[in-house]
Amino acid sequence: MQRAAFIHSGVSAWPATCSAAVSDRGTQARSRPRRARNLVPYAVSPFFLGGNGNSGRFSGGRGGGKRGGDGDQDRSYGSTFLPAPVLYLMADGEEELPRMNTPAFVGDPSKPLILLLSWMGAKNKHMERYRKYYWSKGYEVVTFLNGMSVALLPEASKVQAQRVIDVLEAQPDGRPIFVHAFSIGTGVYGIVLDHLMHDMERFNRIAKNVAGVIMDSGPAIILPKDLAVGLHTMQPRISKAIWNALAQALFWVTQARACFSKAEEALRSSQFPAPQIYFASRDDKVIRGMHEKIEQFVDTNRQRGLDVYQKIWDQSLHAGHFKIHPEEYGKNLEVFLGRCMDAFSKRLQPTS
Repeated sequence: MQRAAFIHSGVSAWPATCSAAVSDRGTQARSRPRRARNLVPYAVSPFFLGGNGNSGRFSGGRGGGKRGGDGDQDRSYGSTFLPAPVLYLMADGEEELPRMNTPAFVGDPSKPLILLLSWMGAKNKHMERYRKYYWSKGYEVVTFLNGMSVALLPEASKVQAQRVIDVLEAQPDGRPIFVHAFSIGTGVYGIVLDHLMHDMERFNRIAKNVAGVIMDSGPAIILPKDLAVGLHTMQPRISKAIWNALAQALFWVTQARACFSKAEEALRSSQFPAPQIYFASRDDKVIRGMHEKIEQFVDTNRQRGLDVYQKIWDQSLHAGHFKIHPEEYGKNLEVFLGRCMDAFSKRLQPTS
């Protein structure tokens, strides 16, 4: 089994011999380690919506069609918002699974590290094509699965951002790190930047290891109406009008707009000094005009002197460009990674 780590709005830490997907309640999910027997990758939902109310496993059938987020999303949602209590882990063979307070994932420090920050509601299976791509290139991968709580509740967004920071800070000096963020994941990355800007010593220490940033279907100014489209994509049984009313109410109650505004400003003016590439399409059905909305981030970062690249398709799928255009996406990503690694190697060379 390839080595990886999974973080789902919960635990931020897994040793190199174990992979894990966890729920929002993280450390409260299970207090004792358990043995794993041929477990397969599986991500619990950010919320348990429906089901038997005990195990937190999904109920309901599977939906079809291209609805964004890499297509064929699971129709596994009911009607109430309750944090999922389930923790699902996997490990090779009969190894003892770790307790929740294990150190942040480090893995093999001789390999470059990829941090995947998923779109809203993504499952492990949806991120597998990206992990396989990076594994084939010799990279290690940590996957952060971002649920609806990350999109709707600022405190959940900040907790998830802190987990990203924990992994970033755990890496040894000189290890190249790439951030590959999708949709709402770009907002989480923005919160990471905003948080670190209050401590420039930490910011600069982490920045030395960041080799490149990949933005897929983001960032964009997040408004309740856009979030409502994403929520409806995840659960089309609930009307857009209801999702819009819910998003409007939650944005007002939680002051989410203020939180995301800080993240957006950080993405414009405070990104790590590393190359960036943006993937988007002109027909994005989740965030209308996505290709135009990312321009402000592209232009501002270019003005700061950063190397910024873009790949814009006329027709594609929100957070699903790799699925629709696998060859073009893979080629652009390969060229970008090569440029970043070359630049990173030069940065490590001592100046004469």
